[in-house]
Amino acid sequence: MTAPDPLQAALDLRPRRYLPDVRNETVGSPRYRPENPDTSKKAAAGAADTAPAQRLMILGALKVLGREGANASELDQRFGWPAGTAGRRMIDLAAPKHGPPLAVLTLRERPTASGRAGGIYVAAEYA
Repeated sequence: MTAPDPLQAALDLRPRRYLPDVRNETVGSPRYRPENPDTSKKAAAGAADTAPAQRLMILGALKVLGREGANASELDQRFGWPAGTAGRRMIDLAAPKHGPPLAVLTLRERPTASGRAGGIYVAAEYA
């Protein structure tokens, strides 16, 4: 018998009694690089619709993983997202516009898909 995949639970987004507020109004709209204003602003505006759902998926995964946490590359691969997607949303969760952080960057690292070291994030309650 195969052991259940702990991240599969993060994909199950059925209504819960408590879902954190990860709307753009609360966490902040997707950010852009001021040095590339035209292309970055357009990309951030395009991500505004999907960012809240991605934040919920990431936060759910981090809660399931507990103190093990994950780096952005691991989550991008698991969710089938382009490289860099989870990293941008994790930054939103770690430094929300209003309220306390929902995720915390630890001092630990694991290799990313490219072989570089990627910082491990955990849900705030496991920091």
